[in-house]
Amino acid sequence: MTHFACVQLLVEEGDVEANLARILAYIGQASELGADIVCFPELSTCGYARDLRACAEEVRGGVVSELSAAAREKQIYVLVGLPELCGDRIYNSALLLDRQGEPVGRYHKTHLALDTRGGTVAAEADTFAAGDTYPVFVTDFGRMGIMICKDGLFPEVARIYTLRGCELLFWLNNRGELNPCHLEMNANVNRVVVVASNVAAGLTSDGGGSAIVYFEDMVYPNSEPDSFRHTGSFLARAGKEETMVCAEVDMDYARRRREAWFNRWLNRRPEIYGPLVGWNCSGLAARAADDEVV
Repeated sequence: MTHFACVQLLVEEGDVEANLARILAYIGQASELGADIVCFPELSTCGYARDLRACAEEVRGGVVSELSAAAREKQIYVLVGLPELCGDRIYNSALLLDRQGEPVGRYHKTHLALDTRGGTVAAEADTFAAGDTYPVFVTDFGRMGIMICKDGLFPEVARIYTLRGCELLFWLNNRGELNPCHLEMNANVNRVVVVASNVAAGLTSDGGGSAIVYFEDMVYPNSEPDSFRHTGSFLARAGKEETMVCAEVDMDYARRRREAWFNRWLNRRPEIYGPLVGWNCSGLAARAADDEVV
């Protein structure tokens, strides 16, 4: 069994020291509960601070050094969102540390928000550079992909990870309460376990809804095809408050269920999916008007 821990953190914007102290405490709690990995929200070290550049640091910086030491001491994978300094660029980044505290790699958010908090915060592109790759991370419990906030609203992202063999999707958020439909869709359509972290609700955020979601599994209790029922879906889900939710998943069983589903994907037809590439919102209406209707 693989034990997942997902922290819904009440992030204090701009206060890296205070946020780091709470993150380190939750790493210890997750380890005591036997978690294999603990996942924190997007920008969990500082939130959408006014001066994100002042909060950003390189992968080997002081904040990451403390996180690495904690992961090494507790022998646990740690996935945390933070602003990453790369030369003169800043990325909205998710950093994965292994049980030895070594960076497995990081993911840079690819879909930057036009604005956040209803226009009260500047567009992310004014501060961050956008990532352009979807790396797959191999851990001792499975192959995982990472999404950050708005990335998870584009079905192409999760499907890319799926087609690259990911069994797990970790989705880091810093926004309003997570929509359970989005969580279930990403899990069920792609046959992956989704671990979605979000900030807790506070003065600057109406967060909540962090969850660990298993894909639906059709079970035939009486060996009769018409007597199936669905199992799976939400294994754990948070409310609005700061908390940590945990769940265990039999990844060997999950892999067998995924393999049993693969034959349903054999009739994919990528050669006719061309409209997915190159369309933008301004062109949708015009293109739709030109399409033949039958």
